[in-house]
Amino acid sequence: MSALWTSSDIATATGGAAHGSFEVTGLSIDTRSLVNGDLFVPLKDLRDGHDFLNAAFERGAAGALSEIPSEHPHIRVEDTMAALQALGRAGRERSAAQRIAVTGSVGKTSVKDALAVMLKAFGPTHKSIKSFNNHWGVPITLATMPVATDFAVFETGMNNAGELTDLSQQVSPHVAVITTVEAAHIGNFDSIEGIADAKAEIRHGLVPNGTLILNADNPYTDHIRAVSEGLEILTFGRTGDIKIVSSEPAKDGLTVTINAKGQVVTARLNVAGEHWASNTACCLAVAYALGLDLETAARALAGVYPSPGRGDVSTVQIGGRTITLIDESYNANPA
Repeated sequence: MSALWTSSDIATATGGAAHGSFEVTGLSIDTRSLVNGDLFVPLKDLRDGHDFLNAAFERGAAGALSEIPSEHPHIRVEDTMAALQALGRAGRERSAAQRIAVTGSVGKTSVKDALAVMLKAFGPTHKSIKSFNNHWGVPITLATMPVATDFAVFETGMNNAGELTDLSQQVSPHVAVITTVEAAHIGNFDSIEGIADAKAEIRHGLVPNGTLILNADNPYTDHIRAVSEGLEILTFGRTGDIKIVSSEPAKDGLTVTINAKGQVVTARLNVAGEHWASNTACCLAVAYALGLDLETAARALAGVYPSPGRGDVSTVQIGGRTITLIDESYNANPA
């Protein structure tokens, strides 16, 4: 595997001092998931990650960021979180990738994963792993993006006002997506309109002439339009620019026909559930915004399969009977 970063590159990006020469092929903040060749970044939370420096190198870390002296190869920095963010920005700037940021009260992980499948049909694609969508997940995704990436999909989440402004400015997306606005994290807001305002912060990082993609079927889209005046906006849904013409359930999947401003395409998915009609329209709206061939994009969505806890189906034998189990246990949001 080729080097992702050299110690010299990391020192330049973070403003730190190199102690030892090394190359890394990945990045980890957790020794439990660290693999050989990773850069270990010890963050401070309930525990101080510096307590695990020795364990990281025992597991095969090639180097580390560190606020304290170490006998191991490392880049000495004042603040490892700030250094991680700086490394993420450097990762963004050295790649010519088209960047897509996805947020929303529900659906952002599914859409992020589907977009990555679709965009791989057009070139090397990078994406957030799992739900790495917060103040450390976004810079990790940026910092692990290979230079030779054509498309990068970032999941961005928020619990409070102000968070998405910061995350969007880190990503600096060419396309920003709000899947929907619902009463998620309502305990931190006075109203759902407040959530809409917080979601709309994703626009603050858009590159000049970037596109904001909104759900035409959501009642808060008009409000987001009003606070996003002057931006290029594209909508998707049962109404809107990228319109769902029909969605027909099939065995183990869904067939969705979309009218994208006059061009009609059909996607056959290996995932079930009416919400996937909206997800499909959202993905094709991104393809439209990027100027990609919609027929190719629609065909590529056949490669989307359910993620664990998000509609995956299995057959279970119980008491001599065969039942079908549909696992939707990941989500706790009624929407």
